[in-house]
Amino acid sequence: GEKFGDLKYYKLAARQYRFVAKEYPHSPKCPDALLKAAELFAGPLGDESTAREAYDQLERRYKSSAAAKVARQRGLSQEVRPQGDERPVRASRSSGAPSLIYAVRHWSMVDSTRVSIDLDKEARYQKTRLAHPDRIYLDIHPSKLASDLVNKTIVVGDEFLKRVRVGQNQLDVVRIVLDFAGSGDYSIFELYDPFRIIIEIHGNRSAPSSQKLEPRAVPANKIETAEAESATPPPSNSARALLATTAQQVVENEIRYSRSRADQPPPETSKFKAAQPSAEGRESLGQSRSQTKTPWVARVAETKLAEDLPPLPPPSDPPTLPRAATPTSRGDRTLTRILGLKIGRIVLDPGHGGHDTGTIGPGGTKEKELVLQVAHQLKKLLEDRLGAEVVLTRRDDTFIPLEERTAIANEHQADLFVSIHANSSRTRSASGVETYYLNFARSSEAREVAARENATTVRNIRDLEDFVRRITRADKSVESRELASLLQKRLYRGARKVYPDAQDRGVRTAPFVVLVGANMPSVLAEVGFISNPRDERLLRKEANRTRLAEALFAGIVGYMKTLGSNVALNRAN
Repeated sequence: GEKFGDLKYYKLAARQYRFVAKEYPHSPKCPDALLKAAELFAGPLGDESTAREAYDQLERRYKSSAAAKVARQRGLSQEVRPQGDERPVRASRSSGAPSLIYAVRHWSMVDSTRVSIDLDKEARYQKTRLAHPDRIYLDIHPSKLASDLVNKTIVVGDEFLKRVRVGQNQLDVVRIVLDFAGSGDYSIFELYDPFRIIIEIHGNRSAPSSQKLEPRAVPANKIETAEAESATPPPSNSARALLATTAQQVVENEIRYSRSRADQPPPETSKFKAAQPSAEGRESLGQSRSQTKTPWVARVAETKLAEDLPPLPPPSDPPTLPRAATPTSRGDRTLTRILGLKIGRIVLDPGHGGHDTGTIGPGGTKEKELVLQVAHQLKKLLEDRLGAEVVLTRRDDTFIPLEERTAIANEHQADLFVSIHANSSRTRSASGVETYYLNFARSSEAREVAARENATTVRNIRDLEDFVRRITRADKSVESRELASLLQKRLYRGARKVYPDAQDRGVRTAPFVVLVGANMPSVLAEVGFISNPRDERLLRKEANRTRLAEALFAGIVGYMKTLGSNVALNRAN
């Protein structure tokens, strides 16, 4: 910020510090990150409320850290005034024209709700949280509302956010109120080109007391008919249904189904003579049926064909048996692999677009055009060779905001999200490929601490949904890492055929906004350095772009094979 004289760089730095503190709370760098963030918000950014939150968090969670002692010695935590409840922002006397707020958008995701406030240029804002009912409001100044937003109420109605209320609070102050659906947490950050204020609401949903669930023991010998099962109301939440689908219950369901089929009379059109089960078989199943109730589904080895039917020829090819998913490269058995989930729908995200050109090479090659062509070629390969359903976040030279790209994947219920980019470096000789994923995992030490602390937990069934949400988030991170690893391996193999000095820059993690909020395994692939003059010339050739698309295709196929098959059956929806 000091070097470039632009508040945007201060905000980007503060945001990165807060990201470290939020996503890696057990890292030894967390106290320093919170201190730096608080200093930036209290100083050049002038956001007293956020500075106060950072100082409070530092004092509360890392009281004995060196960073907390530094803050106390400097008296920094006392310099920030506490935030008032309903104190309005004083109208700005700035001579500049106020910013125009022209859109307020929202997206509902598995573990959060995202709200975007779109402005035509940058503006300051203050935020306040109130209780009874739980809500936050933002006073944005100097700013005005577009005519279609004046006194507008936007109903969201998901598990985190009830509604968003918009109004012109003062002459050049817009107030936007977010009414929470339950207790939880939130975070706010900015995006640029164009300027947007992003609010993420996340946390636990408070279950009504009338819906308290109690564990119910089911007798092992109880046989439920298909009719009785259909009368049972479905789970109220898909996450609860997902957790219930365990290997144990799959086996129990198969046993119940086989027994209920055994009770049915044989079909009239059957031309097979039913064989009598052995005494050992009856004893093992605990059955004492008479011959009139003999199961009509008999063992194939004991069946006899009717005399008027010719013998069946042996199959020309043995049937293809489904393969079980293999563990990850680190030996993990994720929920995705335990449940045997497959890949049917893939979202490809060609980076940038429209006024956002991305990197421009020395010869004028634009990243947005390069990655769009690679994405179209990859889409065709996936559809033609696998029969997969593929969705592009953009099909032409259109600008799509970063936060909308994962929202597109979530709305289409995609199974994979792959964002395609081209790299840039101040070192003109830099060459090679790399793949990123968003890592929310914790250290092994943190996992051990959590296991010890969870041994005395007082949580109950009402917290089931939050547990499932955390499990699926961790599961997604592991699968994203696995996808990134396999994709990088194939991408590097293909890049060596394109770039003479290609380097395997490996799998990395970074807080890319385009990956935040995705409900499925998601990665970002950098397919080359446009900033390298020689590599840029090579990327202009269509044959080389095709090689990169084929390399990405091979990486995706390699990942899909670890899940047990090449592609899932297309879903009706």
